[in-house]
Amino acid sequence: MNESINWESVIPNFQKGDIIMPFKSVFQKQRNADFIVDGGMNHRDILEKCASVRRKNSNKEGVYSWNGQQILPEEFDQCELEIYNSGDFYVSVIKVKRDGFQGLYKKNGQVIVPVQFAFVSIQDYVAIVRDTNRLYGAYSLSGKQIIDCKYDSIEFSGSLDEGYGCAIICKGGIYGAKLEDGTDIIPLKYGRIQQNIMGGGGYIVYDVENRKLCGWYSRDGKNSIPCIFKSIQFNYKYAKVETLDGLKGIYSHDGVEIVPTKFESINYIGNYIVGLIGKDQLSVYDKNGNCLYCTEK
Repeated sequence: MNESINWESVIPNFQKGDIIMPFKSVFQKQRNADFIVDGGMNHRDILEKCASVRRKNSNKEGVYSWNGQQILPEEFDQCELEIYNSGDFYVSVIKVKRDGFQGLYKKNGQVIVPVQFAFVSIQDYVAIVRDTNRLYGAYSLSGKQIIDCKYDSIEFSGSLDEGYGCAIICKGGIYGAKLEDGTDIIPLKYGRIQQNIMGGGGYIVYDVENRKLCGWYSRDGKNSIPCIFKSIQFNYKYAKVETLDGLKGIYSHDGVEIVPTKFESINYIGNYIVGLIGKDQLSVYDKNGNCLYCTEK
């Protein structure tokens, strides 16, 4: 891709002492560090045909394309290529700095994050920002602010499907979660939140008092298991819950109680769930939670 661009000839009003920094070299370093075949970096990006230019006279930088078209004006202290690697995909943007503030621009020069933040970074499909009060917020890569800067931390996780991400937010040691569009899915009231990778996925939440009790929320926050249990164990069909007293029950992946939390032990036998109290009290449930058999008390 234009391996031999003569940047001195395409940059308007180029003068001796101006410094040109082609973005292609950054892409090449990324490729050299990518040990996975393809890895998402074999695609070609239009930013490879761009370069930042620092003018000798003003000591300011701007960005130009291979044909001399100005992408960003010469008004920044620094313009650099930022490549985010999630392990599954790459995002390429222009990161700028001016008067101690940072911002992000698209490859066509449109603003993603205005140059007004102390720190900007990309996580999956969003830009995490930090203001001068050290509070965090987030912007979509389309340039919309989706989370206001009022949190002590934001940990964002997404997937290859845009709109499938979640931001775990924290303020004053209390945690909650929002969808990628900023919609609340888990209220800000928990002591900890962690992703659940088993069963139906979602998020395990822990109480704020002593973090000994846990509950669960689905990925979209519409289904949940109350935060009253010592443990929750997921398999591909069910969630087994246990109280601090050691009593066990079963919930579905939709957060519906299938087997009441009253048994000392629970076992799966084929399509049936068997709950046992002591040696004599036995109950058998089908997969929908219907009690098919129960011994006399």
